Amino acid sequence: MHRYRFGDKWPHRRQRPASEPCQTCARERRRGFGPCNGNTAASAQPVVESVPARWSLLPSHEPLGCRAHRGLLARKRDSVSLRPARAVPERISQRICRYFADINQATGARLSPGKQAYDYQITDMTDELSLGTFCHENGHMICDFPDLYDYGYESAGVGAFCLMCAGANVDEKNPTHVNAYLKYRAGWAQSVTKVTAGLNATAPAGANQFFLHRKGSTEYFIIENRYKTGRDQALPGSGLAIWHIDELGDNQNEQMTAALHYECSLAQADGRHDLENDPRNFGDATDLFGAGVNNHFGGGTNPNSKWWDGTASGLDINAISAANAVMTFTGNV
Repeated sequence: MHRYRFGDKWPHRRQRPASEPCQTCARERRRGFGPCNGNTAASAQPVVESVPARWSLLPSHEPLGCRAHRGLLARKRDSVSLRPARAVPERISQRICRYFADINQATGARLSPGKQAYDYQITDMTDELSLGTFCHENGHMICDFPDLYDYGYESAGVGAFCLMCAGANVDEKNPTHVNAYLKYRAGWAQSVTKVTAGLNATAPAGANQFFLHRKGSTEYFIIENRYKTGRDQALPGSGLAIWHIDELGDNQNEQMTAALHYECSLAQADGRHDLENDPRNFGDATDLFGAGVNNHFGGGTNPNSKWWDGTASGLDINAISAANAVMTFTGNV
């Protein structure tokens, strides 16, 4: 199994300077919580539950960006558990961030004589084979997929429409698909069709067939059909998913402005922008496009197809059919 590394697969992702507070620290500082100056070496040490001295403690992956939000990996013989720092929001630490660890690539972790592990994650799947967190964490470990939820829990990210957000938890025994953006960047697309003038498109669900309109190397729209069946049975609704991507954005930024916006945002067909405005709303039946909900997406619609800087993208998706396993639409630019 090929393992994509962060720098290889996501070359445009902005790296946070050591002097800059991470997103969660900045939010918590405004709320009056624990100190953090953004510098890993100088930040407050994490608070973990006490462990026996015979256990060895290893630094874990830093999902939230700095030592104040680092967990510690406690290892005793062949058992491991990630003990989150106190500053990590409990809702997140108990779910998504809980069991992932990125071991030091130089030394690894000794499992037994002659056996080292360099990357691994351990997930409590309960006695009912709950797959959600396991699949989500392997998305990080194997493909270096980013989280698409808001660490500050001030918005809902992309909700239940992707495994790397709430899709891991809406039905833990049957988590939803990774969305078109991450599949496309991972090289999983079966076909990618450029939207051109007069395009008559047929979009089957679950076939990794996507439609693309680019501004440049990092900002674009990518379109897929999502249908409530099989692995996507737990979706809030079915229809055409239109994703607005800016690989330089950040899903901590729900402001929807030119300067502050998501890396991956779902153009919600009902125009309410619930995912950005309501952290408890992980999607509903009117978020995806289709006849009977909203069959037109263009420069003058709500939502609209403008780029984040407010300029016209020219993208116009019209005559969208009713939600089904196979959908059709016309495209123009």
